[in-house]
Amino acid sequence: MRTGKTSARGKVSRWALFLPFIGLAVLVVVWVFVWNQARDAARAGLGEWRVAEAAEGRTYTCASERFAGFPFRMEWICEDFTALVRDGSEEAELRLARVVAVAQAYNLGHVIVEFDAPGLVTVSGVSDTLGSNWSLGHASLRFDGRAIDRMSLHFEEFSTAPTSGGGVVPTGSDPLFAADDFIVHSRRAPDAPPGGRNYDVTGKVEGLRFDEGDAPLSGVFDMGLFALPRNGSNLAAFLRDWQTRNGRLDLSRMEIRGGGEALNAKGDLALTPSGHLQGNVALGVSMADGQPAGALARVPALATLAAMIALFGKDGEAADGIRMRTVDIAFDAGEVGVGPVTLGAIPPLFKP
Repeated sequence: MRTGKTSARGKVSRWALFLPFIGLAVLVVVWVFVWNQARDAARAGLGEWRVAEAAEGRTYTCASERFAGFPFRMEWICEDFTALVRDGSEEAELRLARVVAVAQAYNLGHVIVEFDAPGLVTVSGVSDTLGSNWSLGHASLRFDGRAIDRMSLHFEEFSTAPTSGGGVVPTGSDPLFAADDFIVHSRRAPDAPPGGRNYDVTGKVEGLRFDEGDAPLSGVFDMGLFALPRNGSNLAAFLRDWQTRNGRLDLSRMEIRGGGEALNAKGDLALTPSGHLQGNVALGVSMADGQPAGALARVPALATLAAMIALFGKDGEAADGIRMRTVDIAFDAGEVGVGPVTLGAIPPLFKP
């Protein structure tokens, strides 16, 4: 009798040794099922988004794409990404060498996106292609349902210039601008109404150059964008929808400094039903020998504005001792005025 009981207990003990392995095998099977379900959900969501965007005149394609990242991540890898926006006979195209979107399989509401250079932008009716390069480009997106709740965008060693199509800023020529770091953060405003699209936007730029001979500049900006529409087949349609929602831009701070020069601005802008800019901007620029100093004075197209600042501006002094002059610029039904002088007119940004 004693021998039999001992044998039975030993048999039970040996089965117990296998229970952790059986549990692990079950867990693996369950996780494979969960990951595949998440992948199918991500693929279906991407397909639905593409269909909805195509209905608005925006199409997104890849030369090849695939999902990867098992077991813990969900990765969408797109080679030769193309975004095409059409509005009648007009179209604009953005091409990126490679886009990779990554999320944890158990949290698809937070997505990290990496963009590989180069980037190309072409617009119908414009002969030049705009080419951009960067050493690192990535974004962080947090979703509330299908709407973006928070977004961060960061480019390192960014430069852009017209190019014949290779997407590379021509060696030995000056880019339109270049920056060591360009960072933008956006989040839904805490006081946004339910379903509203009011966003707070902040950013900074380091090592900004418009000319290789210039001292590098740095800058920050802080603004609010209110009543953004969800869709729009192109920029004009987006702005038209934004105006009907009484959207506006409140610029609370914009500063650019470097090399003993400075520029700052604050104000508010909106659009009229006719598509014209409406609002006011207080613009301050550094002074040298009674004239605006820096890039503003070197850009021929801004020579008239520089003269108006020198004539009608008010003296001030920046915190670091840079002599400044500030002037109010008014936008009224498309006309741009400085003090009592009308500088010119800006065409409507969309057709009513």
